[in-house]
Amino acid sequence: GERQGVERGDRIAFFRAVETQLGDGEVAVERREEIVGVVVAVSPRRAQVQVGTNERVAVGTDAALTEAPLTASRVAPPRSPARSSLEVGARLVVTATASGAGSLVDGRFMHHVRRRGFVGVRLDPTGGAAYRKSDPDGDGPRPRPPGSSTVAASAFVLAGYDLGPVAIGVGVGAATTTRLRERRRPCPTCAEEVIEHGYEGGLAFAATARFGVADGLSLEVDTAFVTALNGFEVSRFGARLRVPVHPRASMVAQGMTGFGAAGTRVIEVGTRVLVRGDGGPGALYLVPTAGFVGLVERATIEVRGETQYAPDGVRQIVGIAAGLSIESRF
Repeated sequence: GERQGVERGDRIAFFRAVETQLGDGEVAVERREEIVGVVVAVSPRRAQVQVGTNERVAVGTDAALTEAPLTASRVAPPRSPARSSLEVGARLVVTATASGAGSLVDGRFMHHVRRRGFVGVRLDPTGGAAYRKSDPDGDGPRPRPPGSSTVAASAFVLAGYDLGPVAIGVGVGAATTTRLRERRRPCPTCAEEVIEHGYEGGLAFAATARFGVADGLSLEVDTAFVTALNGFEVSRFGARLRVPVHPRASMVAQGMTGFGAAGTRVIEVGTRVLVRGDGGPGALYLVPTAGFVGLVERATIEVRGETQYAPDGVRQIVGIAAGLSIESRF
């Protein structure tokens, strides 16, 4: 503390002593500085030292005043000592090209196995919207119903390897698609057979990669392929960029597109804020976001010769979205 000449703003080095045997019973002791922090509060006998994100100082570590530069890094901090993380998010969607609203949820659970491996589960933006929209071709043979809805769903089980600055993973799961199926079945009580239109769901495969440390400057990209109508199609390409702007905050820009196969599009920006803890077990992050969402329209059913709307191609319901994600580590 102050009695030892420590002042606010001073730098403190936490180090370990390494002994080297020189022979004839002589020993050289080398001081290896591991973490250098800055004093943020001081009393006569104590001082509080702020270190960087994910930097850890063991109980009993030696400390001394130093002129060495701080070891904290916003761009490439050490990996969090937390073994698991759970991220859950929700978005409120207000449709702009139609009168309606809806919501999307997503989530991710990751657990580190041993030193470098990880396994997890990822739920991509899943949900739907209800809307009303007039059809410019409403007087044609296929008038659009006054009330409609749209849905999207995608989830994967992942496994991979995390080297710190780079991480890669692969996964398998399932996803809805925009590919129409038509199923005919007899109807003894109907004047005509029943024709059902619906969107195909399929088995999906994913690949993901992260460049940069998770809590620093990083770019995460991923893609997925889905089986639809006996073929493989690209169903997702996503990216998330994190740029640290403060020891406890980062700017986030993220987006994904489902191309023609999945039909879901999300583009948004936000801020990731550490509201509790220091990045390790018990840490809590909040990520408010705002952006653009697009969802493909859902097919409907044709029954008893009564023609309802069944789209001939992919049409998007576009809206704006406000969301909040919560990430907890343990």
